[in-house]
Amino acid sequence: MLDTHLKQMLQNNVPSTQYWRNLSPKERAETYARWQEIESITSGDSDTIGQLHLDAHNITKKIFLTVQEKTFEYLMIRKDWIDIVRSQALKQQLYNNGLKLISEFINRTGRKARLLGGIKTDESIRRKIRQQGEEGNMARAVLDLWDVVRFKIVLRDLPDVLFVAEEFWREFFDGVVRCRNYYYLPRNNDVNDPYRAVHFELADEDGSIIEVQVCSVSRDAVSLLDHPYSFKKILPYKNDEHECWLRTLSVKANLLEVAQFKKL
Repeated sequence: MLDTHLKQMLQNNVPSTQYWRNLSPKERAETYARWQEIESITSGDSDTIGQLHLDAHNITKKIFLTVQEKTFEYLMIRKDWIDIVRSQALKQQLYNNGLKLISEFINRTGRKARLLGGIKTDESIRRKIRQQGEEGNMARAVLDLWDVVRFKIVLRDLPDVLFVAEEFWREFFDGVVRCRNYYYLPRNNDVNDPYRAVHFELADEDGSIIEVQVCSVSRDAVSLLDHPYSFKKILPYKNDEHECWLRTLSVKANLLEVAQFKKL
């Protein structure tokens, strides 16, 4: 299923294809090996894997108790934020400043990490506004464009994810607009939702916002495979079996994180 999924995705999703092509042969081999490792972490029926996932969640919830959640503090965002969203030059400047800020932060943590980043495309922005407009929530659409400039800190394992998330809070306490700790509280408070990471929204002195995600290499590897399907929903599953396989792979990534943690 892995090879079939990868082929379909790369044939039908331009961002995924560009990302894959930009990887070196070594990075591609390492990513593929990571997928295989995740896929082989355990076998069993859906009930067995579901129970293992619940057990893993209970472990990570305790581990990540120290990473404080924070609801979105909208008053910290600059009043003309929509003007930043509309200006490619201002978004590029915000990206450049954010890249320098987060790179220096990673160096200070002393942890080995891969830093990814980018600016949300105009089409993606229009799609979000369109979607919110169809739901009669245009005001929310404007406010929700806090992630037009985003970064991802990819770390080797759970202890590094925890350490960097804690350090991020300590260093940027006054600028954190929101923190979502999905290890402690999964999306929609649904422990069966497999997505795990820590998301920060960070404001500078002017109230401009960047998003910073902190995750493990296992979670990042899975996100490459499921993002166009489970999150963006721009690619359809081939069938129910395909959907089940992809969701199970995401669950297994969490099982691998916890299994590696127990070995430390």
